[in-house]
Amino acid sequence: MGIGDLLDDAPLIARIAPGIAGAALAGAALGLLNPATAAAGIGALAAIAGASLAISRAGRARPPRGGEGPGPGFRIFDVEVREQGESAERLVEIIRERASSGVRYSIITVMEGSYSRSLVILSSPSKHKLVIEGEVFKTLVASLAGGVRMREVTGPGTEARLAEDVASINLRQGGGVLAYPSAGRPEPPESGDIYLGELIDSATPRRVYLSLDDVRGHIGVFGSTGSGKSTTLAVLASRLSRAGMSVVVMDWTGEYEDLLDGMGARYRMLDPVKGEAAVNPLLLARSGEVDVVVDILSRSLGLSQPQEYLLQRVLESSKPGSIEELLAMVEGYPEEAKWDREVKRGLARRLGVMARSSGGSAFRGDTGPRVAPGISLVRCDRIRNASLRTVYILVYLAYLYTIPPGREVAVIVDEAHNVFGSGWGGFTDQLIAESRKYGIYLILATQSPSEASNSVILNTNTKIVHALKSARDKQLVSATLSLGDSANRLDKLKPGEALVSAPSLSSPVFVKIDAREPPSQVLY
Repeated sequence: MGIGDLLDDAPLIARIAPGIAGAALAGAALGLLNPATAAAGIGALAAIAGASLAISRAGRARPPRGGEGPGPGFRIFDVEVREQGESAERLVEIIRERASSGVRYSIITVMEGSYSRSLVILSSPSKHKLVIEGEVFKTLVASLAGGVRMREVTGPGTEARLAEDVASINLRQGGGVLAYPSAGRPEPPESGDIYLGELIDSATPRRVYLSLDDVRGHIGVFGSTGSGKSTTLAVLASRLSRAGMSVVVMDWTGEYEDLLDGMGARYRMLDPVKGEAAVNPLLLARSGEVDVVVDILSRSLGLSQPQEYLLQRVLESSKPGSIEELLAMVEGYPEEAKWDREVKRGLARRLGVMARSSGGSAFRGDTGPRVAPGISLVRCDRIRNASLRTVYILVYLAYLYTIPPGREVAVIVDEAHNVFGSGWGGFTDQLIAESRKYGIYLILATQSPSEASNSVILNTNTKIVHALKSARDKQLVSATLSLGDSANRLDKLKPGEALVSAPSLSSPVFVKIDAREPPSQVLY
């Protein structure tokens, strides 16, 4: 059945692809359908809108016959109208007038505010008429004033596939609702895939998903203050938990309780200062991880090389079981040279902060952390000293790394430059490079990717990039992802918008992150 047989009563068909909340049927908005047909279409969409615009795919009656599919029987034009006004009104008039030319016009339109984007499909069994009418339409649209942009769609792209669907679906009285494949992943999402949001640059609503393998390759989330980075992390936590993965959120600033509550996510909150999820680095040292503990304490507390050397010797010779015991052993360590006293005093001052501060109870655990199903929200912000906060997170990760929890766990670390800082190396680089083989997947977020360790950039296979203001950050991300001209948009993204690059996506895409749960019926 050709497109000329689709509707007998109306010269045009117009259907909005569902997904823009509150959008009206395009044909009604543009005045392209008679009132009865428009009302039927609006009624159909209104029923669907009540269910978050979940939609179903209409079955094909049969494949289009030769000469009726995209190619000789079709010409497709992608028309954008930036501002509704004289040009938009004239475009409607052009389509009305040309619809009586003997070539059938069909449109599929998405509207939002003053912006609309339409696929205008010209169809005719006469190739000669189609060629002439297409050139006439192009000339008329090109003559319009500013605010209208047009390109002809050719090749086997997504718009052409959509035009083929329009031609092959048998629309009965009252109409069917045209659905279209989800974006990002080319096929309908598989079980466990993580819904992120919808494409920004698409004529039809297209959802973007991450696969669980994307998550297992580590994720880097970057974005300036106010760009929506924290909301994205909360979205990932909520949806990974629902997919069956354990999630630990290292809350550096104390903002995730409200974010998770707003999404209706279930979680258990842990306060390290109250001894909940406490970790003891000395138990790690006793189990043979002396080098790891020295590396963590040295980098987090800013130890000098002599202080680091003294700490290593004490841990290897005395096997203390608590920070208080370690402090006493350092203070009593024999002085072999004149400078030993200053080294001891400097090291003791730094260890004393761990032993005597309000955050000291976070380091008095008698076992490693136990990872439970669901979301564990660890309120690291309750540890007031930033250096001790870093120690805590690194020791927690070291326990997971050396004593794998036996279940897959995603660990979200916001403000990751404080924990995986530029030039740190050592244990942090080892953790990023090797933790995935133990079922530990890192989701590392920072306002400035240039301040984080190179391993954060190189070893996060999936990247979600919100607005970046620093030229250095934009240059780094652009070079890493080979963005080309797309990098120019990174400082212009609105809150919640992000560039997403993942192994399951054929190329980076711009996405509006959706904090709402997707409809239960998948768009495909």
